[in-house]
Amino acid sequence: MKKDKLDKIDRRLLNILQTEIPLKREPFTAIASALGITEQEVIERVQRLKSSRMIRYISPIFNAGALGYVSTLVAVSVSEDRVEEAVRIVNALPGVSHNYQRKHYYNLWFTLTLPGNVDRDDVLGKLKDEIGPEAIMDLPALSRFKARAFFDMEGRGAPADTAAEEREAVPLMVADWAVIIELQRDLPLVSRPFDVMARNAGFTTEEFITLVRSLKDRGVIKRYNAALRQAKAGF
Repeated sequence: MKKDKLDKIDRRLLNILQTEIPLKREPFTAIASALGITEQEVIERVQRLKSSRMIRYISPIFNAGALGYVSTLVAVSVSEDRVEEAVRIVNALPGVSHNYQRKHYYNLWFTLTLPGNVDRDDVLGKLKDEIGPEAIMDLPALSRFKARAFFDMEGRGAPADTAAEEREAVPLMVADWAVIIELQRDLPLVSRPFDVMARNAGFTTEEFITLVRSLKDRGVIKRYNAALRQAKAGF
């Protein structure tokens, strides 16, 4: 599905979904009200946009620092005949994301996010032993800057970014972790998605939504929104 095949409501819906999912028992009803259509039509449109692979997923963006995690950018130089094997090994590591192959001496670049109590040097040392690269660079972040990917589907410009700043680890309760684990699942496309998630996590819907709002207020959740595939969206 290309951008020019989307109708006006699709484009506005995608902008709303990229901005913030309403933390209400019936979030799609709130979105429907803003669009002037029915809740069922919103759900059907989202399902279609996901089926066409324009929407990657709908879930929160977490503040890794607030969760007690640290991240680094890793650049690896590996011979061409070892690239596929190296990719398989890297992608099997928990905490790896954005793994890209590039035309450069350092031809594999990925981000690695680890719990603060895990020795990064030890993880990278074991990775080096498995891959056998020509060279490897560990590039941890020294400064953080707020950045937000927003693909404007209506030509009105990106909304103001109200995402939480990067911060140190915050105290989290067992209940918080139960909610965080459940929130990493894609938002169910039903009238009351938080009912499903709350049941999975062992809470009432009201308890679950209250905990999600608390995580957002404390900066653990930056925002709860949809991630798009930019090429599918026409960017």
